Amino acid sequence: MHVSLVLGARPNFVKYAALHAALGAREPFRLQVVHTGQHVLPEMSNVFFEELGLPAPTHHLGIGGGQRTAQIAQTTAALTTLWRAERPDRVLVVGDVNA
Repeated sequence: MHVSLVLGARPNFVKYAALHAALGAREPFRLQVVHTGQHVLPEMSNVFFEELGLPAPTHHLGIGGGQRTAQIAQTTAALTTLWRAERPDRVLVVGDVNA
């Protein structure tokens, strides 16, 4: 099963770590990790992947900072394009942020 997992900020990375431990290497799951890029500073993003021992995201949308409505619109457009091409079986969004 192809699962697209969307995350975007620090609290999401910790949630992803638990999901990765539970599903990451198990059949029939194939995780596609999509980082919206809401946090662009290394100390706000990359460090969590390193310290939690997580593989780099499959896709990085590079949304960056900005107004909330602009972030949401850009994320929605980018995810629509990605999912039309990748066709995941399920989508899981771990978040309480703009992602």
